[in-house]
Amino acid sequence: MNLKALKEVLNSNYPDSSKEYEIINILSKDEKIIPIIMDILERERLYKKEIYSECNLLLSQADTCLEEPKFTKTCGIQEKIYNFFKKYKDAKGVGHCFKKLDYSNRFTEDNKGPFE
Repeated sequence: MNLKALKEVLNSNYPDSSKEYEIINILSKDEKIIPIIMDILERERLYKKEIYSECNLLLSQADTCLEEPKFTKTCGIQEKIYNFFKKYKDAKGVGHCFKKLDYSNRFTEDNKGPFE
């Protein structure tokens, strides 16, 4: 991969659309680009699988906590949900549907949320 040429384009004063075009031109000349693209796609798939798996586990825990009153105060589901949103705050399609969350240490030793 021609990192020097990529760096020159990235550090140039070209508009972003021109930079993208030039980067694609540079990468298209690299014989190793297909395996690199395949690796990128595999990492994206694994990341999405991680999000879905973690979301399913979290929803299952939340359902159990809501249906079983004996777990409601001890399951810490609100903190787990908050931490999920915080962990994946930059992932496309992941976010709270009804409010914008403040990610500045909402759950601390002094404030564990309403269930503790």
